[in-house]
Amino acid sequence: MQDPVVMVKYLLLGFLYGIPSERQIEARCADSNAFRWYLGIDLDERVPDHSTISQLRRRKPAFRKVFRRLFEEVVRQCVEKCLVSGRLAVTDSTHVKANASKSSGLEIDVQEEVGNYWERLDAYEEEGLEELKRRTGKRRAKRAKQIKKTSAALIRR
Repeated sequence: MQDPVVMVKYLLLGFLYGIPSERQIEARCADSNAFRWYLGIDLDERVPDHSTISQLRRRKPAFRKVFRRLFEEVVRQCVEKCLVSGRLAVTDSTHVKANASKSSGLEIDVQEEVGNYWERLDAYEEEGLEELKRRTGKRRAKRAKQIKKTSAALIRR
C-alpha cells in the first residue's frame, strides 16, 4: 500500500488543479517534475498507480470515510493557512470579443467543492468502468466467435 501522506497529496493535487480522474492525476504526476517534487517521488521512481487510490477510495468503506475526512481536513488547513482562499473563483475565460459582465464570475465554497470533487471522481470512474465493460464485452464476444469458428473448422478435419 502507498504512503497515506502521498495519497492525500495526490488527491489534493487533483482537487487544486481540477483534474477529474485518478488516471489523469497519475498521468500529470508522471509528467510534472513539480508534482513529483511535491509528492516526494524521484525521477526514477514510479508515481502511485491510479487504481491503488481508486480501489481504496471506492471499495473499502471504512478507509473511504477516514480518508475523505483527512482530505477535507487538509483542505481546511490549506484555507486556514491562506494557501488557498475559502472561496474558489470561477470565471469565463473564453477568448472572444464580447460584452462580459464583471459580475459573471462565480465564487464557490471550497469545503463544499471538496465533496463535489469526490462525487465527480466517483462518477468519472463509473463512466470509465462502464466503457471498459462495454469494450471488453465486445472483444470477448468477438473472441468467442473466433474460437467457435476455429473449433468448428478443426472438428471438420
